[in-house]
Amino acid sequence: MESITPELLFWHYLEDEPRSIQEKLSNSELGPYLFFRRSKSAIQARLAELFPHDHVPRTLLHGSPHIDNYIKTIDGFGMIDFDRSYIGPYIWDIVCSLLAINLRNPARHHRPISSQVSEVYFECYRHHFQHPEQAYLPYEPLENIILETWETNIELYLSGHHKWAKKLNNAPVRLNDPIAKALLAAYSEHLPKPNPLKNYQLIQLARTAGSFGRRRYLCLLENQLQNAEPILLDIKETKNYLQSDWPHNKWYDTPYFQQGQRMVQAAMLYAPACVQLESYATVNGLQYWGRKIPTLNRKPAKLFSKSDQIAFARSAASQLARGHRLGIQQDKPKVLLTHFEAHFARLVAISEKIQAELLAVRNDCIKS
Repeated sequence: MESITPELLFWHYLEDEPRSIQEKLSNSELGPYLFFRRSKSAIQARLAELFPHDHVPRTLLHGSPHIDNYIKTIDGFGMIDFDRSYIGPYIWDIVCSLLAINLRNPARHHRPISSQVSEVYFECYRHHFQHPEQAYLPYEPLENIILETWETNIELYLSGHHKWAKKLNNAPVRLNDPIAKALLAAYSEHLPKPNPLKNYQLIQLARTAGSFGRRRYLCLLENQLQNAEPILLDIKETKNYLQSDWPHNKWYDTPYFQQGQRMVQAAMLYAPACVQLESYATVNGLQYWGRKIPTLNRKPAKLFSKSDQIAFARSAASQLARGHRLGIQQDKPKVLLTHFEAHFARLVAISEKIQAELLAVRNDCIKS
């Protein structure tokens, strides 16, 4: 059977997208990165063709290691968002992060990955895989930022109508909403004991949609017994990407029936303490994951310079290496590291090939 062509694999009907997304995808500087983000399942399929997975070591993956998922909070930093965190071939995380780094810099859209970027990535990955007891490295450009007062105070965050406070106020739902009540109860039940929400009461509720249209609840809680800060929770519907019929899905699996539980476990490996009060719930057959919304939520710039690319390669490689080492499945750690050392140059070349194919198809989509 013939393999699927890149054109078919990566094709998007831009007219089916909201107008705002169409404009972003058509932007010459930002569009390639967004096109990559919206093509991850197709990229996984292409990777399985270009690098057969039969003998690739497996680990609990990050799943979606790219730059828009990196945040700096009061409590930590790192790439988060574990919707795609499954047990699978470790090379997916490598190729995905390399693509993200190169596509973030418009000057590299039609050029190979810089040797400085790949060398830093290789050395940091190897070191942190061998030393998982060491903390992974931050993205340096965000380390010396000057904080706004509201970024460290939830009450000022709410009164200033910042991002999630605005969403909370724009889509109100009655407090006795039956689904929201059941959702919050189940969410609380799966938090670590003693329950940190024990003395909190729901005082404001909103229902909105996430980035890809899935249901999302925002819950503002107030402590009834102590002079403690309010808590704003974001609880969103999850998606099981393995339910689709992509042939490459046979290389990915999960030991968790509940998708939110899988995401919580991945966060513990890859970004411990970065986000607080992570938990999960199931209501009316739908599975949810949630977290406490951090008031400080700084992200990298939308466009990278070469020095930004090098800095992010250092941070991403260290975070992924540590997570891969802690989440290793069946194979001994040495097997994975030996495979990485032997095949990294090939993975760089495959990333460059996929990037060229993605950009060619994107250009055709825009012209059609």
